[in-house]
Amino acid sequence: MSAIEAPPRVTLDEYLAMADRDSYELVHGELVARAVSNQSSWTGGQIYGALDAFADTTDPGFAFPAGLELHIWPDEPHTRRADAAFIRKDRLPGGRFPFGGVLEIAPDIVAEVVSPHEDAENVETKIREYFAAGVRLVWVAYPLTRTVHIYRPDGSAAVLDERGTISGEDVLPGLEIPVASIFPPADDA
Repeated sequence: MSAIEAPPRVTLDEYLAMADRDSYELVHGELVARAVSNQSSWTGGQIYGALDAFADTTDPGFAFPAGLELHIWPDEPHTRRADAAFIRKDRLPGGRFPFGGVLEIAPDIVAEVVSPHEDAENVETKIREYFAAGVRLVWVAYPLTRTVHIYRPDGSAAVLDERGTISGEDVLPGLEIPVASIFPPADDA
């Protein structure tokens, strides 16, 4: 009988040197392929677009599309890539964003879009990790059910269907995104 070998551990420096790292997250030292689909990519883009439009008109901070590389767990070879994120200017030194390397500041808002082949345990783990790192609001969009789950650090949550509106709450006051606007029209889904 042969022993099953554990996957090789990867350091943060090794990960950062990888030419194809955009396809992966580094999860506790192990490379994990990102779960994406056409529908989840499109939905993430819609969320980013709404955040970016709000930032353009009100200037509270910076919106980021899928691929933003988060290294907000300093004692761990661990990164995540949110499907969209927002960081308030008032949390940044001098109100300016350091556009280099990986992000080491927890976003205020993180949006995750669940792909058909992504498991619930992985989504729940990400939510816990984001809150442990200081994220203030997590939105999880489910394109297949056309719902958005809103999570807050105090443990409260809400589920919105297509008739609902995603709010920036006290994190981005005034932000409102109709849930129906982030999913493809029903006949295209």
